[in-house]
Amino acid sequence: MGNSTSTWESITSERKQIELHPHVTKFDNLKANHIEKIWRSFSSNADSCAVTKEQLLKHLSCLRQWVLGGPGDIQSPEAKAAYELHVTNLFTHWTSSLNEEAKKANPTPDSIDFMELFNALVLTAKMSFEEKVEYLWQNLDLDCDNDIDLNEVTLGIKSIEGGISKMRGDVPAPERRIIDMSTEWFGYLQSFDPATPKVDFDSFISFCESAKHPALVIIQLYADAEGSIDVDSDVEREGNPNDNDCVEMDDGMDDIRGEDAEAELMAVKPYIKAIKEPSWYNHPLNPEGPPSSLNLDVIHGYRAFDCRNNVKFLVGGHQCMYFAAGVVIKCDVDTGKQYFYMEHTNDVMSMAVSRDVNGIQYVASGEIGAEPTINVFDAKTMQTVVSVKGFHKRGVHLLAFSKDGDNLFSVGLDDDHSIAVYSTKDGKLLASGKGNKQKVLHAVGSSFKNSDFCTVGVKHIDRWEVSSGSIKSTPISWGEGDPQNGMCAAFTDEKTIVVGTAKGDVFTFREGQYKEHVPTHDGAVNSLEVHPGGKIITGGKDGQVHIWEAGIKAKSTSIDMKHYATADQCHSTVVRAICIDVDLKSLCVGTQSSSLFHLNVSNAAAADPAAAKLLTAGHNRGELWGIATHPTKLEYATVGDDMVLRIWDVATKSLRKAPCSVELKSMARVVAYSADGTKIAVGLGGGDKKDKAEGSFRVFNEEDLSVLHESKDCKQFVTDIKFSPDGKLMAVGGRDNSVFLYDVLSHFKKKAKFNKHNSHITHLDFSADSEYLQSTCGGLELLYSEVSKGQQIHNMKYIRDFEWDTWTLPFGWPVQGIWPNDIENSSEPVRGLMRSNRGEVLLVCDDLARVRLMRWPSLPGDKVREYFGHAMHANTANFSCDDSTVVSIGGNDCTIIQWKHVDSHGESVKYDFMGSPRRPTVVRTPRSTVNKGRARRTTYQSFVSAQPVPESEDGAAAAGADKKAKKKKKKKEQQAEEPRGKVVAKVAKQQAEEPR
Repeated sequence: MGNSTSTWESITSERKQIELHPHVTKFDNLKANHIEKIWRSFSSNADSCAVTKEQLLKHLSCLRQWVLGGPGDIQSPEAKAAYELHVTNLFTHWTSSLNEEAKKANPTPDSIDFMELFNALVLTAKMSFEEKVEYLWQNLDLDCDNDIDLNEVTLGIKSIEGGISKMRGDVPAPERRIIDMSTEWFGYLQSFDPATPKVDFDSFISFCESAKHPALVIIQLYADAEGSIDVDSDVEREGNPNDNDCVEMDDGMDDIRGEDAEAELMAVKPYIKAIKEPSWYNHPLNPEGPPSSLNLDVIHGYRAFDCRNNVKFLVGGHQCMYFAAGVVIKCDVDTGKQYFYMEHTNDVMSMAVSRDVNGIQYVASGEIGAEPTINVFDAKTMQTVVSVKGFHKRGVHLLAFSKDGDNLFSVGLDDDHSIAVYSTKDGKLLASGKGNKQKVLHAVGSSFKNSDFCTVGVKHIDRWEVSSGSIKSTPISWGEGDPQNGMCAAFTDEKTIVVGTAKGDVFTFREGQYKEHVPTHDGAVNSLEVHPGGKIITGGKDGQVHIWEAGIKAKSTSIDMKHYATADQCHSTVVRAICIDVDLKSLCVGTQSSSLFHLNVSNAAAADPAAAKLLTAGHNRGELWGIATHPTKLEYATVGDDMVLRIWDVATKSLRKAPCSVELKSMARVVAYSADGTKIAVGLGGGDKKDKAEGSFRVFNEEDLSVLHESKDCKQFVTDIKFSPDGKLMAVGGRDNSVFLYDVLSHFKKKAKFNKHNSHITHLDFSADSEYLQSTCGGLELLYSEVSKGQQIHNMKYIRDFEWDTWTLPFGWPVQGIWPNDIENSSEPVRGLMRSNRGEVLLVCDDLARVRLMRWPSLPGDKVREYFGHAMHANTANFSCDDSTVVSIGGNDCTIIQWKHVDSHGESVKYDFMGSPRRPTVVRTPRSTVNKGRARRTTYQSFVSAQPVPESEDGAAAAGADKKAKKKKKKKEQQAEEPRGKVVAKVAKQQAEEPR
């Protein structure tokens, strides 16, 4: 590239590791949704590319939690100050990194070139090569004509070179070199299609993919800037609790959260005009709490997507410990019964189990959070022994007990991976210090010496010794070869440590010196355990579990998980955790798909199909989004970002008999059963622009999960699906603001389209007579439409007494009480809700991880019962067909929780959906011709009739007032109203002015 490449020449030729400037490291490794939000903020608000510090604070506001390093109160004064400091440092660094030409032109700039910064953030982000190339192309194609010329390349190269130079602390190249470089690069680009004077997107991709040209090298080098770990992708997320590969759902409320959320939301409430009380409402409802409650029954899944070595046997080998969401679970491996430790307030991400000492065995668990808690509890009683917090920040990543169980070793999620040692007797902090700067992937205590611990991770092994209130580390060399990434470790005796690596080897170190290494797996050694008898058990990414003789001289037993973690049930074979009982007869194996198996060792080695029992299963990637319950069976379906549809049996508390799962090969946000339960519809997509199925829906046969139909009309991913109660129609809402209606009986032929919303669709509900639809969107609108033609209904009086087959909308007269203060000014968004089939209670899930149970209808001031188990947030919940069970799903915790629904006497709630109508009786609407002379009670009216009627001052019941008095009062009200002509004219004017 000659002299024209500035400092790029040495970088691309030597391919050396790029070190970023300290002021920009907080903005490294951003996710795709971060980049998208930054670009959206800039493109919709900026007038030019010159951005001041105040504007930069706003454009980067979506990174506040990311920059601060994890969960916590990002609205606190301390958090705001810390965020502003990081952005100010970035801005100051950018304005001070000037070449001589720029200094002469403006020595004290008060703004920066945003495109410089944005291109640099794109190149260092955790995005795919294709995503980065697409962003770079968009920034080069200034006139948006789908090709670029030399002038556009020159401006683009100037921004790109300037941005990445400043990212590493250098000054940008002078103008002359930029022009030379652009000419040279444009010549490269034209060589892919010499016949045209301009360059199209295909040529640009070919240029970026070519190893002959510098673009590929630059993209690769900046992707690895600051020493990004090169362990396989399965463990890249470890120690990054916010890096679960989800695409965040924009609920339309991002811009109205924060310190002024209440005032701003009050000014943006278009749904208010669509809320009208029913005609029968004339006095307050019963403000008492719901007549029923929930009891935690079973939790599906365990945390495997970013944790390993997190399944442990208790003494005796009949119970094992693991964790999911905010709960530590003790599972009886023989019966499958679960017991719960629920003293955490955030996601649990670490656990350790002590040895049995005098009949007592302790379990320690650590959580995520700004000031995370470590709890130590008795494994038998599940009661807390000691709880500590205050030292660690962001989260407690790893835990390990000392030999006697008196000391607990912990590793934090802060930048220094700080180390602490606590007394398990009184919680006293005995020693602390800084850990290794590189990511720490495993910690283990010595079974031979109380004071010894070991940590391994990216290119390091550290041995720690605790003595006299201090802790000291001794690095261990990997020998003559290159440093490896240590995945797991264990002590085989007082002086020997074995370490499993990302390349599949097990290294042995004696007295701090490398001794030997043995190939054990085709892929990373994810879990390793040393049996008291000396044998070593390893589990790998290759799906193999091996039992080795002492010293790893020979394999005595091998188990291939493909025989049990079968593809037809969408179980991953990648081993994430192993534990073996003292008799070497039974083994627990956790896999990547959040599936946990209990195996008989001898039978499993012989590939006996009956050797394994599935203890739990779940979803394992991104976020869990959709749940639907069968209308007549005790069954439900779930979908999420892991691209799997799973079907569950309520009665057996497990996956139903095969077929129980199917790969979707696309993310999914929503699932729905047809009214007769014979079909399952799944809405596909999750924000991945490369996914060709984005915006389509797929219909499966419920019995065998074969595909019956697939269509695509939504331009972006599907956000909600509902079948009409008569089974004839299906409504599909999308991210593109539209609702499509399909004729189910005509092979899902498109019947109508409703596109009056101003933002993406969030929720849909059919009326009980299948003639109308209510919908909400991210712009907080509540709209009504006729399903026959997709026409909007504006007259609220016409709608006020409609009966709805389901109610999942967060806005409306009967759900005003779901908001913590009131429906108009809450800044705590509701994620999902569902009315019970019988119409007595309502489930509400929110961002505070609560599952709330309320009376139906729910009005301001009503009492509520709250339940916790999910940690980050609860996405939504649903009732089983007979209302006996509630199933809720978490978001990032990928956890499904099944609750027992019990009445005030503790008896299971049972709704006879076979003997009684599953949905409320259809009410007479103004257009109905059936039973015209007879009023029919709605569910609301039935509810009110059962409540105590308040007495008037003279003691007479309000409901029994004289009919003549009512008629007289009604006549006076009519006389006080405006003349009919004026009313009609006013309504017509309002409808004409209302935005379509």
